Amino acid sequence: MEKLKPLKIGETEIPVLRCGVLVIGSGVAALSACTAADTVIATEELDGGASCAAGLDRQPYHHLSVADKEGDSAWKMAETLWAGGAVHGDLALVEALGSLEAFYHLASIGVPFPLDELGAPFGEGTELDPRQRTSFLEPRDSRLVWERLLSDVRARGIPILEGRHAIALVADKPRMTEKPSALNQKPSYSRGRVYGALFIDEKAMEQANFGLELILADAVVYGTGGPGGLYGASAYPENQAGAIGLAIEIGAACANLTETQFGLVSVPSSCHIAGSYQQAIPRYFSRGPDGDEEEFLTPLFESPQARDSSVFRRGYHGRFDARNALEGGSSLVDLFVHRERVLRGRRVFMDFRHNPSGWNPAVLGEEARGQLERLDALGGMPIDRLRKLEPLVDEQLARLGIDLEREPLEIAVCALHSNGGLAADTWWESVNIEGLFPVGEVNGSHGICPPAGATLNASQVGGLRAARRIACRSAGNHAPKTAQAGDLQKVAQGAALSAAQTAAQAAAQVVDAAQVACEEALRIILTALGPGEKPARDDGSLQAFQAEFHARMANSGGMIRAAEGAREAARRAMQQVSSFHLVRIGGRVHIPALFQARQLALAHAAYLEAIAGFVEAKGGSRGSALTVDMDGKSLHPALDDVWKVIEEKTSLRDFIQIVRFTDGVFRSDWEQRRPIP
Repeated sequence: MEKLKPLKIGETEIPVLRCGVLVIGSGVAALSACTAADTVIATEELDGGASCAAGLDRQPYHHLSVADKEGDSAWKMAETLWAGGAVHGDLALVEALGSLEAFYHLASIGVPFPLDELGAPFGEGTELDPRQRTSFLEPRDSRLVWERLLSDVRARGIPILEGRHAIALVADKPRMTEKPSALNQKPSYSRGRVYGALFIDEKAMEQANFGLELILADAVVYGTGGPGGLYGASAYPENQAGAIGLAIEIGAACANLTETQFGLVSVPSSCHIAGSYQQAIPRYFSRGPDGDEEEFLTPLFESPQARDSSVFRRGYHGRFDARNALEGGSSLVDLFVHRERVLRGRRVFMDFRHNPSGWNPAVLGEEARGQLERLDALGGMPIDRLRKLEPLVDEQLARLGIDLEREPLEIAVCALHSNGGLAADTWWESVNIEGLFPVGEVNGSHGICPPAGATLNASQVGGLRAARRIACRSAGNHAPKTAQAGDLQKVAQGAALSAAQTAAQAAAQVVDAAQVACEEALRIILTALGPGEKPARDDGSLQAFQAEFHARMANSGGMIRAAEGAREAARRAMQQVSSFHLVRIGGRVHIPALFQARQLALAHAAYLEAIAGFVEAKGGSRGSALTVDMDGKSLHPALDDVWKVIEEKTSLRDFIQIVRFTDGVFRSDWEQRRPIP
């Protein structure tokens, strides 16, 4: 990393740093890409993301099985990923081929994945992949993936700049080069190029330049995590807002933005509640504003046995599953919880101190009774069953400040994970922004229904492949190899002349792009602060702006999506983006939150544009979201007509939805997915 001459914007001087590889973010995907010597990590908070938040669930890792007696192969694993829908075949194969390298890399740096007595990874079958391809870490060990990767990065001497809030990507944006016509229904675009990023250094915000800092790089690894800030309530850590909006702003193509996963989450701890916590069969109840309690699930099932068996089966599903709900399965529990909270205005709890009314383990479904019987967990209360299922549960709960012996656990249906994100190739480089490498959850490679642990594997395979592509490019290994021996002198002379011209042109492009980003940032700050700075307090304008897109995402981008209002929601989202210039803040301390709200507003417009396009393509209900329409299919006798749903248009599983933001307008297109090579 080297310090360059500051960039002057009027009288304001902005410090400039330069490095080979700029890594934005510090989660497990970002850290896995830190292999080059000239790398710099810039992050808001080193341990602030989802990678560091050890929750209540075991951490799965999906990889090729090496101990399958029937024989596994990368192509078989790719077929499993492909079956999830809306996944490119070559990406699925790359993730399968790279899974063992990435898995053993983590094991080699000290991640304690369980092994059998012969040294093979201990694999389990899961809901979407019954083959023994998934290794699990206990909840207390899940944070170790991040800790071991961080130790490896520190051992390499890679500098980490904390307190850096990315507010803009410095880039030449892609342009539409050919508009759609009768003969060519899809437009053509030029390819953009990223040169670095503009940050706010939170420790320097009182300086004349408001803490602005420019970092230029040959490549940008973008590991900013999922878009937790889009939702008012989610399973994301409070500090993980995501930053996909910055990439959307420079025109980076997005894939499958409709595919957000939802599920049951503990309200006080924001922890995902599935697995053993459901299989312990707690007592579900709701509490009204006057304190009255009601076991709301009981009248919705034909018998207590059916209710309890459904709750048990809910433990097998990490997320709400639209197909499962349409088939009358255990995902109906999520719907009933959502209905209780949203329509009836009641808080919902899981009580582990008392059995549900009518509890009779002798008449449980065969699957539930058999598993609990094997663990000697049929008797007692739900907390007793939970301790049999999860021997370390008391330690996990104490770490999170939860006491199930003292009080019930409040829950809600919340956003868990985004399977969609930025569109990238098989080297995890953006399909239309050269030098931008989205890794981890911000990368939209995950499709509709990935198996448990597939996203963690994709983050590690993607990080390693991005680092490899960057290293090869730096070494010049991407140069053409077609020159004949007799042409070497001519090629060398031409390359030198071309390189000199390109260097001069590139330098001018970088300066121009950097100047535009810095001028825009200063304009935004000065406008939001208004004439004469006020004391460092919050005047509410920013909160109102955030509350607006949170509400819109809850109403139109959540688990339940109304077909009728989808396009109107997308239109209103863009209206809000256009109104950002009206936002005011009470002091410099709010500058990072100002820019965060700005990019999240644009991101929510992109997500809602994708949902509107999906509804208009008659995509129906799939993944973890239901599209409701009065003319749809009834899900349950207790749910009235507003809950009728449109069934999935399965042919769309063979397409990837691409959304681009160009010249201030979103455009949604459908791209047929590539087959497995």
